[in-house]
Amino acid sequence: MSASLRGDGGDARCGVVAAPDAPQPGPTPMHVEIAPNVLMPRIGFGTWRLQGAPLRHVLAGAFASGYRLVDTAPYYDNEADVGTAVRRSVVSREAL
Repeated sequence: MSASLRGDGGDARCGVVAAPDAPQPGPTPMHVEIAPNVLMPRIGFGTWRLQGAPLRHVLAGAFASGYRLVDTAPYYDNEADVGTAVRRSVVSREAL
């Protein structure tokens, strides 16, 4: 991960969002337990400012590289493209 992390935990250059470094419970270093028996990846792929075919393309690569958490919000105005990328992915929706 880049050393130029923003204060909010995101890398402005590559769209990576990381959880704070505070100690957190969980069965692996790559996941945090957010509720009993509910795990969330500590590192996710950010989608802000990405839309259309470029977004669908980079998400396909992110899923193939092992990302299982996608940061998105209605404000990003790209939820339809994220949904399309998820449906086209060989990774099950349940795994994301």
